[in-house]
Amino acid sequence: MKTGIVAFILFFFVYVIYSAQPAVKNIPEGWTHELLYQTEFITPHSLCLNADNKLLVLDISLNKISIMDDDFNFSDFIKLDSLHLDLIAYQSNLNRLIALSGRNLYYYENNSFHYLNTLKSDISAIAINPENDYIYAASQFNHSPIEYYNADGVFIETLVKDAQGCTQLAYDNTNKKLFYSETFPGRLMEYDIQSKQTKVLVTGLGIPDTDEGIAVALDDQNNLYFFSPSVATSSYGGLYLYTNGNAAKIMGLLIPAVPAAILCFMTLTPKPRKNCFNQLTRTY
Repeated sequence: MKTGIVAFILFFFVYVIYSAQPAVKNIPEGWTHELLYQTEFITPHSLCLNADNKLLVLDISLNKISIMDDDFNFSDFIKLDSLHLDLIAYQSNLNRLIALSGRNLYYYENNSFHYLNTLKSDISAIAINPENDYIYAASQFNHSPIEYYNADGVFIETLVKDAQGCTQLAYDNTNKKLFYSETFPGRLMEYDIQSKQTKVLVTGLGIPDTDEGIAVALDDQNNLYFFSPSVATSSYGGLYLYTNGNAAKIMGLLIPAVPAAILCFMTLTPKPRKNCFNQLTRTY
């Protein structure tokens, strides 16, 4: 996996949801609504790219990790049995897959997960520093900290003491900035690693005073995107590109809300095909 590629929100996720509604026309040739609704996933909750730039998908309902091949087909990669994971991520320097179950951090080796450490706080969002595999970690609970850990899960410091429901993190290693969403006030935030200052970038996102997911991600050019549910309480609905104080709408969506669990990540390199669309998306 190329250093500095954090992830990119899958543009076509919105497109599939838009196309899959029976009242919506202009479905691509050869596609059917029945085909679009098919999926081998139930709850694709966490995703990452491995060393071969292959997409790994954790389904917390099926309790397994799947892998996507070059033809955008999915197969079982790891069946978890009694271990129930919440998040997965990849440390490119150590060339290892890590995972969280509650506060417990695990690493994958020799076809199984092994306990590594216990983190200080409850965690529901992580980002990896590509320089050293250190871990930025946050929680979707309101008034929770954003913390920094070394590659083995040893606590280093608290970066933000009172994040108000962080559903996603994105780290810009070039400019040393950490971007994150705050779902309860409905904001996109920036934390400057060097100055240790926080800054509000966008307000009016999501559903105020709830933990409805707001996505944030960087592509391989460090372009910043955010994704907000399309609801009456939100000033934004769909996928946006944020540049120099301005948010440009890339795509909208017709359904009222999108759980954070199905906001899919991948790099810009692959050209997604319909099987990838089918497997990585579902309506709630």
